Amino acid sequence: MNQLTRNGPNPTIDRLQREASEAWENLEYQKGIHLIERAARKEPGNPSLLLNLAQAYAQRYDFAAAERYIEKAGETFLGSHPDPRKSRTNVFGVGIR
Repeated sequence: MNQLTRNGPNPTIDRLQREASEAWENLEYQKGIHLIERAARKEPGNPSLLLNLAQAYAQRYDFAAAERYIEKAGETFLGSHPDPRKSRTNVFGVGIR
């Protein structure tokens, strides 16, 4: 599982993600998903956590859940950023001309 960049450290979220990674490594997939869901409930405005959930569900072949979390991450990101059509960067923070 990857950990995408967030704004500022949050020890609770970091701990939950670390525990989720450990659970995943121990093949405790449902526990890992549950831990990431807990983190996402604690930081509902963090699209990175939602993308981590999408990735976890996709790796478990639950593509419907993965798609829901991808959509939710996009909505969360766009809801917290200015109109991307007026931005000088794309959603990945890469400058555009």
